Amino acid sequence: MDILNSGSGTLIWMIFGFIAVAFWIYAIININLSDKLTLRGKIIFMIIVILLPILGPFIYFNLSDKKRIYK
Repeated sequence: MDILNSGSGTLIWMIFGFIAVAFWIYAIININLSDKLTLRGKIIFMIIVILLPILGPFIYFNLSDKKRIYK
């Protein structure tokens, strides 16, 4: 049974897409509301998240702990 080509595969891809979009929106909101990031850090992360919608949030949440972008 090939789950990616069956009728239920469409549902799986829709769920994955919904989770990806929700994670992307959460990252954008988190960047804007962050008090720890400088303006430069916010701009850099916004560009990364917008240009790389699937990979960008993962990059942001992994690299946002670095001290050089904090105020």
